[in-house]
Amino acid sequence: VAGGHKENRNSATRKGVIGDWVNFLSFWEKWWYRTNKFWKNFLDTYGYSWNPPTYKTILSAMKNAGVVDLTEEDILSLRLNPDSPNLLLLNDIDFLNTRNACKSVLETAKIEGELGIASIFNFLPLDDVRYRHVGTGKIIKMIHKITALSPKAAIGLHLNATERFFPAKMEDVGNNHPDMAKAVAYLHEQIDAYSRHGIVFHTSTAHGYGRGKKPPNNAYSSVFAD
Repeated sequence: VAGGHKENRNSATRKGVIGDWVNFLSFWEKWWYRTNKFWKNFLDTYGYSWNPPTYKTILSAMKNAGVVDLTEEDILSLRLNPDSPNLLLLNDIDFLNTRNACKSVLETAKIEGELGIASIFNFLPLDDVRYRHVGTGKIIKMIHKITALSPKAAIGLHLNATERFFPAKMEDVGNNHPDMAKAVAYLHEQIDAYSRHGIVFHTSTAHGYGRGKKPPNNAYSSVFAD
């Protein structure tokens, strides 16, 4: 569990990324383990790598350990494998305004495709400011590239309709506020904007429950789920 991008190393529920221990040893600690006869033999015998973990090595380790990657159809059918750990891999594409951001998304798809791992790439609304410098045409092309690079990838929508019309600090206004209709209409507009380009969503995410349990919000207002 990380807070403010800093991990609490003393917590029993820390993030536990495979191979991440390499990042937390000092130069002299690494030297000691690699020159100590007992520990060098131990690490070599049990396959510990001194290479810093990457996205590809983490996914590879999970795949080799028998983790089952869930497809979009698995999610929609509530189909889990009871005999193995199940992985739902979601890539929220929250920013595309730089060339490196676009490259990293395609590199992610390439890695997942090479490993044959299923995932869902959740895109923001086409009019979101975090996509402003990319343009609709490039976004649609990127989606087609993703599905070509990773055949098991699905495309979803990431849209917090509540937050656009009801800020986190706004008081509890119930689920019948006049702006609820605007929020639902906006949601439909963004879905339709993608469908005009042949992109049809079957899954979506809407986290960011900054309003807590104050209605309306993404978690507890049924109108958005419906």
